[in-house]
Amino acid sequence: MLRIALILLCLAILAGDSCAQDTESSEDASARLRELVSANQPAGSNGYELFQTIAPRVERIEQDLVDLDCYFGYFWSNADLDPAERHLRLRQINDALSEARESGLFDEFAALAATDNLIPPSMGEWTGDQQADFLSPTRCIARINAARFVLGLALDDRAEVLAAVRESLWLSRRTAAFAHQYPFMSGAASELLILGRIREGVLDHGIDGELAAALLGELAEAPSMLAATTVYEGDSLLRRRDIGLLYSQRGELVPDRLRQFSTIGLDPAAFDPKAPGDPSFPAIDQMLAWEQEFFEMLPGIAHALPKDRPAVYEQLSEAWDIFKTDEPHERARSGVYLAAMPAAGPLADFADNAALNLAATRIMLAIEIYRESEGTPPPALTALVPGILSVLPADPFSGEPLVYLPDPDASLGYTLYSVGYDATDDGARPWPEPGHGYRVLSFLGAGYDLVFTSSEERE
Repeated sequence: MLRIALILLCLAILAGDSCAQDTESSEDASARLRELVSANQPAGSNGYELFQTIAPRVERIEQDLVDLDCYFGYFWSNADLDPAERHLRLRQINDALSEARESGLFDEFAALAATDNLIPPSMGEWTGDQQADFLSPTRCIARINAARFVLGLALDDRAEVLAAVRESLWLSRRTAAFAHQYPFMSGAASELLILGRIREGVLDHGIDGELAAALLGELAEAPSMLAATTVYEGDSLLRRRDIGLLYSQRGELVPDRLRQFSTIGLDPAAFDPKAPGDPSFPAIDQMLAWEQEFFEMLPGIAHALPKDRPAVYEQLSEAWDIFKTDEPHERARSGVYLAAMPAAGPLADFADNAALNLAATRIMLAIEIYRESEGTPPPALTALVPGILSVLPADPFSGEPLVYLPDPDASLGYTLYSVGYDATDDGARPWPEPGHGYRVLSFLGAGYDLVFTSSEERE
C-alpha cells in the first residue's frame, strides 16, 4: 500500500513538473527578449562594459550644458542674437565641453561607437530602477554630442561635427533597439535632438554640399530605427515575463506578487491576497493566451495613419469586449488589455515623429548637395532621385512625400513641410506659437502644417 502511495506521489510530482515545463516561464520570456535585442543590433563586439565606465562621468558635464539651455533652447543659432552675444554663448559651450575633451571622454565616445552593439548581460531581467540608471546617461551623452555638433559647426571643425553625429546615432539607435517602449522613446528622442541640430545648421547656411554629403552618409550608415511593431513585440515579452512571475513553479498564483509587477496592470484588491492559488484568478495559460490575442491586434494601430488611430483603438476595444462584467476573470482579462493598449498609439505616433524628422533631415541635406552642383534648389524633390537619394522618404502622417515648394523669396529658396496630424495640406500654415510646431503632429494640429524651413519652428 505504501509502495502504491509512493508511486502515485511520484507520478503527481512528475505531472506537476511536466505542466510547469509546458507553460512558458518568466525565464523563457526574458531569454526571448534578449534574443530580440541581439537580433536588432549588429553582431560582434559589445560596448556595454565601456559604456558603464563612461556613464558616471557625463552627468555633471551635461548639467552644465542644460544650465546653458543647450537642450531646451537652442539660442546659439538663433538669428535674433547679435554677434557678440552669440560669441559669448559659444565660448560658454566650449568651456563646458573643455573638461570632457581634455579628459579623453570624447575619445571614449569614439571607442564606444567603434564597437558593434550594446547588450547588457542582464537584459530582460532589469527592474525599473536599473532601466532608469541606464537611460539617464544615454540622454546626457546625446545632449553633449548635440553641443559638440553646434560648436564644431561654428568653428568649422568638420571632423568634430561628423563625430558628434556618428556617435550620437550609434547610441540612440542601439538604445532604441532594446525593443520596449521606454528605451525606444528615449533613443528616438536623443536622435530627434541631433537631427534638429543638423537642420538648424542648414537653416543657418552653415552646411555646404560637401558637408551635407558626409552627413547624409552618416545617416545612411547607422542601423535603421526600430519599427513600432518590433517594440510591441518587446513589450509583449515583458508582459509575459511578469505574468510568469505571478505564479509558482506548479502554476499556482502567488497573490502577494500582484503588488510587485506593474506592466500587466492588475488590481490586487480584486483577488483574495490570502488564498494560495486563488481560484478566482485565471490560470497562467489563460493569461498568456489573452496576452497573445491582444498582441496580435496591435499591428493594426502601428499601420494606421496617426489621424486614424483613435478609431482603430476604439474598434479594438470593442472587439476585445473588455469591462463587460465585474467578475475577477474579466478584471484580469481587462488588466492584460490595459497593460499596453494606452501606450500603443502614442508609441506608434512617436515612431512616426522620428521617421518624419529623419525624412526631412535627409531631404534638406540632399537639397544642399543639389544646390552645390546646380547652383539652385531643385525644381521638385524628384530631381533628387536617384542621383542623391535612392528613393524619396515618405511623410508618415500622410503616406505621401513631404510637400516641397520652390520659393526664391524664402531664406533657403524653398519651403518644406509635413501636412501633420490631419493629413491635409494647409498651405504651409505653421502652428501660431513659435517654438511649439510639433503640436501639429497631435490631434491639436488640425488646420496647420509642420514647416521645417521656418526659423520660427526652432525649439
